[in-house]
Amino acid sequence: MNILIVSPFLPYPLDNGGAMRIYHLARHLAARHRVALLSYGILTDDAARALSFCESVTVAPAPEFPRPWREHLRALPGPLPASVCYPIGPLVERLQSVLRRSHFDVIEVEFLGIAHVVHAFGAGPRRILVNHLITSESRSRQLRLMPWGVKRFYYGMDLLKLRRYERRVLSAFDGCVTVSARDAARIASWAPGVPVAAVANGVDTDAFRPQGTEAPDSLIFIGSFDRDQVNADAAIYLARAVLPLIRRYIPNARLTVVGSNPPAAVRDLARFPGITVTGRVDDVRPHLSRASVMVLPLRGGAGTKIRVYTAMAMQKPIVATSVAAEGLEAAPGREIVIADGLQAFADEVVSLLNDRERRQRIGRAARARAVAEYDWRISAGRLEEFLQTLTAETRRQAPGAVVAEAGRGAGPLDLVTSRAKR
Repeated sequence: MNILIVSPFLPYPLDNGGAMRIYHLARHLAARHRVALLSYGILTDDAARALSFCESVTVAPAPEFPRPWREHLRALPGPLPASVCYPIGPLVERLQSVLRRSHFDVIEVEFLGIAHVVHAFGAGPRRILVNHLITSESRSRQLRLMPWGVKRFYYGMDLLKLRRYERRVLSAFDGCVTVSARDAARIASWAPGVPVAAVANGVDTDAFRPQGTEAPDSLIFIGSFDRDQVNADAAIYLARAVLPLIRRYIPNARLTVVGSNPPAAVRDLARFPGITVTGRVDDVRPHLSRASVMVLPLRGGAGTKIRVYTAMAMQKPIVATSVAAEGLEAAPGREIVIADGLQAFADEVVSLLNDRERRQRIGRAARARAVAEYDWRISAGRLEEFLQTLTAETRRQAPGAVVAEAGRGAGPLDLVTSRAKR
């Protein structure tokens, strides 16, 4: 297959979950197919080397995002939810040039924010939308954490538009990929005639393995702060509300906060004893290796979290809220610990810190699950099979829908015919 991936940003450096997913799946697909990339961004020498598995990498000047408020006001009467959707003029110009030079069997659009670029594709390629999360769900949860004011009012109004758009845009695509079976079921209910595949996020289980010796009573939080505000909320909540409860029983408990571009409110946490804020790190493995427990008290967001798979692969026990573990196929209490509410979360962390044998047991089970189901090679195989099924449908000219769910096994996809599309 000839595959064109269209992304709102270059998937390098690998400092956020979206970049990791795009990069690793594209890298594995490129071993057997021709893969080209089109994105906003600046192609540095490091990025060019890292993306050298692509047949071509084409970039367009990135628009200002988040958009200035004057642009939000101008966009209010329009059909697009301006708080989510990127301006796509420069991207369309580059796209037309790429399409003149090459033929593609599949064009894969990453994220809802640039889904409206689909109308520039023309006839021929199969059009695939990759939903890294249910965007309206994430925005709804974000609103609950936002203080009352003009910004919250605007985002609330834009959410009404976003919910309609998120459903309506699916009809312009020949298939959709989600990160979990949970999200796939939601998408399928919105657009019964559109084929949907659940292709899990993953981890390189060869690179991320158990290593080193943990430091006593050490906690780690990992999250990219430049792309997701809920990570800042979680880190601050963890340091200011959860950690003091933990220290009632474990006075020496320490916390390391790892992630790119922490805002000032997160950087300020380093002023408190026993809290380290690293900012962006080149390699998260030494930090994870030293941790006794990974903690993810997320109160917002959506989709599955690659940092969870990373910790599982490194055999680390995880305490997470239901939101942080959403869409994850891991057994609560055996492969991950799920706790909601301030006191319940702190209690579970204390219990794990006090029980080395339980930490090791959960870590081993988590590692086994990651190797069996969440290696990038497995996810890439599922994506490849879905794309091949869609292109085969094109050749046969047979209408229909395929719903593919990435379940426990890595066997053939379940093909379920539903209402004929269009």
